Amino acid sequence: MGKVNSAPVFDQEHLARYTMASVDLEREIVGLFLNQLPDLLSHLKAPADAKEWKLFTHTLKGSAKPLAPCK
Repeated sequence: MGKVNSAPVFDQEHLARYTMASVDLEREIVGLFLNQLPDLLSHLKAPADAKEWKLFTHTLKGSAKPLAPCK
């Protein structure tokens, strides 16, 4: 079996740096991410072409950046 990555998916301290520790703003950012995630994933599952796939992977990475540091 392969090695399981145990890195956290969500980093609250990282998000707090984006929001100046505003809980309301943190909730809004997480809510926006969760609301757009199903649409992004559906586009990634069946992209029209490579250009569209690249656009949606870039969008997903940008949307997730406040939630967890990219490595």
